[in-house]
Amino acid sequence: MDTIDLWGIRVKPCAPDDVIEWIRNNQGEKKVLLNHNLHSTYLHLTNEKFRSLYSSSDLTLIDGMPILAALAIRRFRRQQPSLSVSQRCGSTDWIPLVGDIDDGIRIAVIGASLSSNSSAVDAISRMAEHGEVRGWSGYAGKEALISEGFESLRTFRPDLVLIGLGMPIQEEFLLDHWDALPTAVFATVGGAIDQLSGQQRLAPRWTGKLGIEWLWRLASDPKRLASRYLVEPFKLMRVTVEFQFERRGIL
Repeated sequence: MDTIDLWGIRVKPCAPDDVIEWIRNNQGEKKVLLNHNLHSTYLHLTNEKFRSLYSSSDLTLIDGMPILAALAIRRFRRQQPSLSVSQRCGSTDWIPLVGDIDDGIRIAVIGASLSSNSSAVDAISRMAEHGEVRGWSGYAGKEALISEGFESLRTFRPDLVLIGLGMPIQEEFLLDHWDALPTAVFATVGGAIDQLSGQQRLAPRWTGKLGIEWLWRLASDPKRLASRYLVEPFKLMRVTVEFQFERRGIL
């Protein structure tokens, strides 16, 4: 993976096809697939538990144009190969390709409300028409899994588990229950379950290529996202300065 010195985060530039190939190559292994955007970068610098999962990630994608730009600058300074916009890869970029992983792929979906989860399962089932998809909501379904020691998840024998509980809950869920979870590739997908189900409007894919997907989301759901997109970046600036001072032994 590449390390972005500014924040000390590790990411790997991947296009959607690269993610699918990585999952295919890691079937039968217990792996963690994460992603980095500005929100996760802020949590990475301020939440030790969150950071500990990212430090042990098997693959961390670039899920935000600022992250891609920061890495591009680092590569330019080191005269390394440039990056493509396609290497900014969010969950809703690669999930529609899951049918290409394996004809008999088994996918578990954990998160969102019962109705949203059910609709997302239907949508992903159409994407992986020769596979099997099963869902557990992020509320009663998740608690049932925990109380039973994840027996039904183990019985299902998933190849891929999509966890959409929001940051940092989904990361804490993985850390807290890792030993009890079955062998599979576990991918944190944030709000992708609601987006795939239609509960939230999915941003047009061209907005991601232009680096304005965040603006589309903000306009679509200002009450939920105003703080993340308009306030948190300024908090990130502060903790970035503190992080750099600490690395230099100034603080």
